[in-house]
Amino acid sequence: MTTKGLLKCAFAMGLAVTGASVQAGIISTANETIQLIAVGVEPNTASIAYDPTLGLYYGSRAGSSSYSAAVWDDTGALQQTLSPLNADARGWNYNSNSGQLELVTFTSDLLTVGRDASGFLTGTYTTQLNDMSGSPNAQSMLSYNASLDVFYGISSGPSVSVIDHATGALSSSFLLDFAAAGISSLNSWFLGYDEVEDALIGTSGDSAYIFSTSGDYLGSSLLGFNPDSDFDAGYANGQLFVYSNSLGGFQGYDLFDDASSVPEPSTLAILGLGLAGLGLSRRRRAV
Repeated sequence: MTTKGLLKCAFAMGLAVTGASVQAGIISTANETIQLIAVGVEPNTASIAYDPTLGLYYGSRAGSSSYSAAVWDDTGALQQTLSPLNADARGWNYNSNSGQLELVTFTSDLLTVGRDASGFLTGTYTTQLNDMSGSPNAQSMLSYNASLDVFYGISSGPSVSVIDHATGALSSSFLLDFAAAGISSLNSWFLGYDEVEDALIGTSGDSAYIFSTSGDYLGSSLLGFNPDSDFDAGYANGQLFVYSNSLGGFQGYDLFDDASSVPEPSTLAILGLGLAGLGLSRRRRAV
């Protein structure tokens, strides 16, 4: 894992312990990060998940259980292609509360993803919930907030559904302020969540739009190209991933300027808690 990724992971773990949130500045033109390239994971891709303990990214094509999935390391190097996936994927998420990789499928079933000791996909699943009633649409690529143990999901409008992870029921909802953002819509189905920034991320045209978890518009960041369709995006490890057919994979983007301000003592304490948690996790893995 890169130093920046390690610090983001540590900070997210600290936030989960304290329940706090700190927002950095939004970069007007997003910085390119890594690429995730894989043949067979196109078009209409599902979202992306990242397991910080193994340093692995997960993604797939959406639309059929016969399609393929891929696993990449934290440099973007392809580690595994699985075909068939055996699930009609929509939203990949890493659950830091359980240490499990989870998949939201078409019709909004919630599955625990089977993996071997190396973190590679086995094509097997354990069903946690069937047809989560709180999901706004069967196509929605739900994203996970571990601190609150909820999913966020959108359909094609400004309404965001907040879904209880334990029951799948609708917990609450709110509207994204499209008027303040100067847009009439986001690309359908995808809405990412950044736990460090406590912010929601969507795409429209060649830009990413960032909102608070109450719907307030926070800013936008210009991307290198438009997502190819209403799916074709994911958010993991502090990065927005946008799929391009011409690239043959995902381009990662950093939307936030983490060095835009000097951390306050409370921020440093949160980071310290996260680093301590990472150290404990690594010691446990070494046993």
